Amino acid sequence: MITVLPHQIPQIDAYAENTLGIPTRVLMERAGEGVAAAIAERQGPCAVLIFCGGGNNGGDGYAAALALGKRGFSPLAVDVFGKGQKSEAGKHFLAAYTALYGAPLSLSEGLAAKGDILVDALFGTGFSGVLPREVKAIVARFQESDAYKVAVDIPSGVDGENGCLDWTYIPVDMTVSLCFVKQGLLSYPAKEAVGELVNCDLGLDGKALQEVFSLSETVEKESLAALLPPRAANSHKGSFGRVLGIVGSARYPGAALLAAEGALRAGCGLFTLASEGKVIDAALLRTPEILTLPLSPLSSLSESESAAVLTSAEGADAVLVGCGCGKSEGLCRLLLDLMGKRGAPLVIDADGLNALAEDREAAEEAFFCARRPLVLTPHPLELARLTGLTVKVIQENRLSVAKDFAACWRATLVLKGAATVVASPEGEASVSTVGSSALAKGGSGDVLAGVTAGLLAQGATPYDAARAAVFLHGRAADALAARLSAYGVLPSDLPREIAGLIADAVQGK
Repeated sequence: MITVLPHQIPQIDAYAENTLGIPTRVLMERAGEGVAAAIAERQGPCAVLIFCGGGNNGGDGYAAALALGKRGFSPLAVDVFGKGQKSEAGKHFLAAYTALYGAPLSLSEGLAAKGDILVDALFGTGFSGVLPREVKAIVARFQESDAYKVAVDIPSGVDGENGCLDWTYIPVDMTVSLCFVKQGLLSYPAKEAVGELVNCDLGLDGKALQEVFSLSETVEKESLAALLPPRAANSHKGSFGRVLGIVGSARYPGAALLAAEGALRAGCGLFTLASEGKVIDAALLRTPEILTLPLSPLSSLSESESAAVLTSAEGADAVLVGCGCGKSEGLCRLLLDLMGKRGAPLVIDADGLNALAEDREAAEEAFFCARRPLVLTPHPLELARLTGLTVKVIQENRLSVAKDFAACWRATLVLKGAATVVASPEGEASVSTVGSSALAKGGSGDVLAGVTAGLLAQGATPYDAARAAVFLHGRAADALAARLSAYGVLPSDLPREIAGLIADAVQGK
């Protein structure tokens, strides 16, 4: 699915008209047809009350009214601000509506009118900040009504750029996203407000526009194969990368097992487990394929052991640190040493992030001066500890927080949780459309970190490795939940399911 940011829409509209020869009026007509078709597929002919603003979103609303009338519905348009339409295209559809149905209702008339379907065509991508006072009455009407509710492009009060909400917003049952899905609508908390999300592409060539405007794309089953590193037939175990995993502890031995199996099932050739003896013994019983580097507990790591880890990291194609390690100064020192040495990509998860958060100033400097690519995989609380932001702020602005962090800290960020966000230092961002509460169990993140490291070791870029890992992780959980329910899925079920998904992708199934 191709996604777009609201600020890109005027550029796309201008490109469509000036380069592709598609006038705004044609796009508006297509938008109205798309909205009407989506409604007609879900509701039978009835009274439809359409609240129209003065911009192009309102013009789309008048076009939708005309298209609904052709389908047997009884449309009633409301000129919310009493100023008609600003654009020539909008004026055209307002005039056509007026010729057929008479002048649109005023706001007070519209609030008193009856409608089996309510349509929000107020702002679309034109919304930012706080909803104006006169719209509050419309919000109340939508909130109190039992009618079927639809938003044209973006529900009013929802920020399509970063996924946050105005404290008052219009709740809907369906959002018909025009041109391409607005990226913020896939992210929480906005995702809770948009209802069913339907895309109407307006007849534009998404792939062509993607190249012109550097549009983002969600990872789907069909696009996964392009993100996976190729595997030549004439190869050997060293061809597919070495992962060094500094993971696990006596308290959390399972984290090491899950991370190692995630990396190996994702295709890496060799996985070296650097951990305590008890962790290694347990891991070998489950996954005899691993190599080992026995260590003391990280809290009491000797200088010679630290040197051995750094030497092993020099020969690795990806390094994974933090899963189930336990927070300690020794872990923090080791991470700072790894970040300061040129080398393979470094994935920092869980306790690795918590250890760095103990001294945020030193951590930020280390990130700024890091000599190797970095991938961070925090959940919201871990990111809060690292940044000083509250979990509430992070959760209310997941997309913008992730993008800002990745750019400022020069690291690829995987902000875990519902609708996981992956953001790159270059400003790219992707929101996951897969995954569920089946992943809400201790150990799921260890598998994700391992899969990410495994793909990095095979040569995937940090952004592609993270996006592919998040998709595989979420899609595997969804497939398992279909058989076992979200209640019954275990993190240890995930690696084998992920391997099956990779098989389907490379075989074109």
